[in-house]
Amino acid sequence: MIDINVDQFTLTLYVNEDEFISYDEYYYIYIRSRFNKILHLNELFGEPVHLPYGDGWYNQIYDYGFDERHLFFKYNDETIDNQISIVFHAETLKEYLRSYRNKIDSSITVFDLLKKLSTLGVVRLSRLDIAIDLINEQVLVDDMAKAINDYDIVVKNSRDSIIAADSIQQIGSGGRVETMYINKRKSASFLRIYDKKVEVERKESADLKTAIESENWTRIELELKKYYAHNITDLILECETVEQFNKIILSAFLDKFKFLKRANEDDETTDNGYIEMTFYKKLKEILNGEVTHLMAHKRQRVTDLERKYNHLNNNGTMRLFRMIKEAYGEEGLREVFELINKDCEVVQLNRDHLRFIEQLKNETPFFRQEEEH
Repeated sequence: MIDINVDQFTLTLYVNEDEFISYDEYYYIYIRSRFNKILHLNELFGEPVHLPYGDGWYNQIYDYGFDERHLFFKYNDETIDNQISIVFHAETLKEYLRSYRNKIDSSITVFDLLKKLSTLGVVRLSRLDIAIDLINEQVLVDDMAKAINDYDIVVKNSRDSIIAADSIQQIGSGGRVETMYINKRKSASFLRIYDKKVEVERKESADLKTAIESENWTRIELELKKYYAHNITDLILECETVEQFNKIILSAFLDKFKFLKRANEDDETTDNGYIEMTFYKKLKEILNGEVTHLMAHKRQRVTDLERKYNHLNNNGTMRLFRMIKEAYGEEGLREVFELINKDCEVVQLNRDHLRFIEQLKNETPFFRQEEEH
């Protein structure tokens, strides 16, 4: 059996400056109240713990989890530049979905959860962990490690280059490999392959029944960060069904890594003497060859100014301009912009706004970048 899920994620929620100005010192109370309400957190987890310390970026942290299971809501009440961070750790995400299904809606998925969070404002994933569980698929970590060392199995990256066996970290005990790491821990795509059956049986966690009943259980976890996590956000939020969402997260794995084994003499199609491993071929069959490519960089990073401009599409402002144009023509729209130009002179700016203005002076505005090429 092959199962594909999101294991954990970290989401950045961008501060809506209009709301921030309107609610002033009560803004974070307001947004956290909305966060609680749409996720039914008080009903499922009770009141959060307000931690007496920060973590560098954020000086205010609320933990809705318990024991070692954390669900963090983080912000910095001294600056809006760090935005708001929402962190669902793996065990907490699993417990949240289980509780929600038991008490509120039995059909909720991670896709539904991400959609709910997107109603709070402009959001962007900064980390997304995709878990592929191979239960009784006869993919054994120790066997795979030995085959990789002998190049009987090779792992290729998105550039179709073989990842050197000596660069794949192997960890285990008693002469048996239980975990492999591919890529650097801080890279934008990091892969873990480990014996999930052994891990669950040691910790006696919630999946103990599955672990005991399975002959073997290997998990492959793809950790997406930085630009890969950023770019998959739009792809996910454009999905209309959970089936589309599942295809996107599976596609992310297939786009980043390829698993091949040495071909036999009677194998017809080979990749320089290798063919796709059986589990990898099964994953591709799920997508029918429709793999979505995750771009590293579209051009440069999206500047804060461009992000704020794009937000006009999300908060209804751009739609209002379109309606004015349709009703009164281009001349009417120009008159509105002239009015905006006059009215903005009396808008009050705080310390954060003034610092942002100084930052803008050192950047090429996105609306002039095309002219420079």
